[in-house]
Amino acid sequence: MKPQFSLSIILIIGVCRLSAYSQQSISPGSNPADQEAALLRTDADFNKLSGEKGFVEAFLTYMADDATLFPSGSAPVTGRENIRKHLSEGSSDAVLAWKPLKAEVAHSADLGYTYGTSEYEFTDKDGKPAIHYGKYVTVWKKQADSSWKFIIDIGNSSPSPEEK
Repeated sequence: MKPQFSLSIILIIGVCRLSAYSQQSISPGSNPADQEAALLRTDADFNKLSGEKGFVEAFLTYMADDATLFPSGSAPVTGRENIRKHLSEGSSDAVLAWKPLKAEVAHSADLGYTYGTSEYEFTDKDGKPAIHYGKYVTVWKKQADSSWKFIIDIGNSSPSPEEK
């Protein structure tokens, strides 16, 4: 009986140590507020690139290869080439800008989300300038190089700021 009891104790101690080690290995090692500020800056930089090089280029730069878009009023779009095609279908002079309002990062520091408001300026079918207002949630995943890439982007329509 004693050898089995001793073996059980050794196994329990081993499992506890392994569990403690795995908990330490996913610990972010930094202040959660710093992680959230960094993710909010990433989303703001994403928006800045959209203004400088266009939203198609910005999305392709900040997305993971297997990302999925959930555009308002249409089916989900997954993968780099499908997203490129989807985003390129709109008006050639369209401008997409957004304002990140909040970021939150998981304790593991490898997943987070941002949300905010957006404006999509384009030329309508009658050749007149138009604006669609929206809101969004973007889910981000930290990459092996410590950069953030989005894995899910969800957008939908909102009333204009004047209508709220």
